[in-house]
Parts: sequence; structure tokens; C-alpha cells
Amino acid sequence: MKIRIGTRKSRLALVQTDLVRQRIEAAFPEAEIEIVEMSTKGDEQLDRSLTSFGGKGVFTRELEEALLREDIDLAVHSAKDMPMEFPEGLGIGAVLSRADVRDVLVTTSGIRAAELAPGSVVGTSSLRRELQIRELNPLVQIKLLRVLQEREIMRVGGNQIISVNVRIVAATNEDLEQRVEEGSFRRDLYYRLNTLPVLIPPLRERGEDLFLLIEHFQARLGARFRLSEEVRAVLASHQWRGNIRELRNVVEYFSCTGNAVIGPEDLPPTFRYCPLREERPQPARAVPQPVVEQPGSEEARRFVLRRLLLAAGAGAGRDSLLRAAREEGVALSQLEVRHILAALNREGLVQISRGRGGSRLTEQGIRFCRENQIG
Repeated sequence: MKIRIGTRKSRLALVQTDLVRQRIEAAFPEAEIEIVEMSTKGDEQLDRSLTSFGGKGVFTRELEEALLREDIDLAVHSAKDMPMEFPEGLGIGAVLSRADVRDVLVTTSGIRAAELAPGSVVGTSSLRRELQIRELNPLVQIKLLRVLQEREIMRVGGNQIISVNVRIVAATNEDLEQRVEEGSFRRDLYYRLNTLPVLIPPLRERGEDLFLLIEHFQARLGARFRLSEEVRAVLASHQWRGNIRELRNVVEYFSCTGNAVIGPEDLPPTFRYCPLREERPQPARAVPQPVVEQPGSEEARRFVLRRLLLAAGAGAGRDSLLRAAREEGVALSQLEVRHILAALNREGLVQISRGRGGSRLTEQGIRFCRENQIG
């Protein structure tokens, strides 16, 4: 038995391919392995940015075409080079196990990310990794802003600034507005990214879109079936905790049954029906939450009123209130200050000015402080 393995010519690709060869030979000692080295469009243009001539598929297309022509029997890719979609007839056959599945952070001292001192600078070109690093240590600085603001990069190990013309498309399931208020996500980075926000509701809130998506996946898979009314009712009221990936798996399962009409008995054996309930609290959305629900503790509220009374007509900003809270040992976060000021403003006790004007007590607020012995 002869197996032809296609691979790129880069050193990393050849090392990875050799690992695959070793695994195959261990499982099939009688197999004859031939390594077929190939050049791709991406390999021929390493001096240009990837976005200037294509996506990640430029490193795999020639290998895919060779597979379809049956010039090779399998191809080895790095996960980072994998395209979002494969040509019809191709798919992932196997994934090698890794000794350590985590990403690597290289430091000069070997110190762990969580142990880096506040203000330490970490360089990355990945927004996903930036969020991961910030979860480990929210006090470090991520050197990514030059790309976003100045449209300039410097290659690792290089000494020249390279101008780039790109648009950043970032996605997250985090509430970044809240993360900014908590201080765990940089405010300047947030506003550099937040140019054209698009909020995508989870599948359980998409209503009839669910069945349009099912039709879309049917067309992609070449599947032909019709849902019974019972199944439509089940799917429409399901929570879809796995979101769009769970739906696609269910559609693919339906296509494998070979039935023209899908009934309740055709639901996947791993499908666990989780009905929606009206009393179920709504999931967190990546939008600023109403401040009514969190006016702050009575102690924190009295502290804010007292500091505004001491500031007289000059007003006080959130930062100055936070500094005073730390000095006096009052547990108060920036988010809590924001909620308290908003609540006091609705009650007519505080006037909130735009920009650097800060907040100040109204005449009603001053009377309230005197009547309640605040200050």
C-alpha cells in the first residue's frame, strides 16, 4: 500500500508532515509513504500582506486541487492555514494530538502571563489572543494599537515600519462595555474597534429565521427533507445552547436519516430538548445595561452625595470620586459610581455635565443632603 502525502515546502510544514508519516507507519508498518512537496500561491508572496492577495486559502488551494485530481492521497495543513470551507468531497480526516494545546507566550524572563507586573507590554497581532491575555492578567498593556490607529506594523525581529491598509473585523461574546467599566478591557482600544457595531442575537431569539437557516444548511449539504409540524414546534421552542453550530449538526443528522419527512422519532439521540420559558432571565447582551437596577449601596450613595456637597459648585468627575473613595476606604467601582450618579440624576438631586464638567448637586440635592444630615 502506497500513501502519497502532500505538503508545503516550509520547514514547519515538513516537520508536521513527518509527524504524520510516523503515526501512519506506526499504525500500518507495511505502508510505503511518499512525501510530495508543493508550492502554493501564499508561499510565492511572503513579502506581501495576506489581505492584499487573498485569505488563508492561498496556502492550501494547490493541495486541495491535487487531492481532487488524486495526485496525492492526503494533505497536511497547519490549523492556522485551514480555510473556512472545503471544496465538495474534501474534509478533515484526522487531527494530531498536541503535548500542550495552549498557545505560547514568549517572555525574556520565562515569567507566566498571570505574573507579569502591571503595565508590562505584550505584543500580539491577534484580537482573540488579546482577550485571552487580558483574562489572565488585566493589568498588562497589549501592543496592538499601532495597527488600529496608525495602520503600521513591524515584523517580529524586523526593524522597519510597514504601512498596511486593512479593516479589522472583531467578534466577541463578551459584554465589552461592562469590561471597559470594570477596567479589564482598555477603553481606548474599545473605541478604536467600535466603529460599526453589529449585534447578532442568539439563535433562540431569531424566530422564523431558524427555518431559513435550516433551508440554507439543507442547500449546502444537498439534503432534501421536510419537517413535520411536531418537529417544527420542537425546534422553534428549543433554547439552542449550542447556537448555530448545534443547528447545523441537527440538520446534517436529518440529512443522514434518508427520510423525506422528519418526525419526532428522527431527532438525534443526543438532542436534549430545552424549552424556552417566559420567566427565564434574558441572556446578557453586548449593550450597556440599564442603570436603574444597580443604584449602589446606601453607604456608597451617601458617600457620593457628601463628596459632591464638599465640591460645592465646582463639580466632581468619576475619577476624582474613585480616588476619594480609595483614600477613605470606601469600596466603590467606576461602574457603581456611574450607576449612582445616573440614579441621583433621575431623582433630580444631581446634574451631570458632558465632557470634563463633572457632576454637581442641584438645589434640590443640596436641600436633600441637609435634611438627611449628609456632609
